[in-house]
Amino acid sequence: MADLTLLTKDDTKTVFEWYKTQCSNTGWQVRTAKQSAMSAKDKAGRLFILNAIKGEQQGTITVSSNGKHPETVINILWIKHA
Repeated sequence: MADLTLLTKDDTKTVFEWYKTQCSNTGWQVRTAKQSAMSAKDKAGRLFILNAIKGEQQGTITVSSNGKHPETVINILWIKHA
């Protein structure tokens, strides 16, 4: 298991779409919540969640910003099941 938090000045949607594309292009099965469900949690559209599975590996990527700070927060949780 590993957990990583990153900050970027790129906007949340751009970052989320990049991770979604990269995961799909490298063989991960990507699942995302419907935008309507994410929007219900965050009215400003600053919360994106991606779940991905590849073999015995599972990952969750959360991309968010809170409006108080200019940075977008990227949290990556990776788990390998044995």
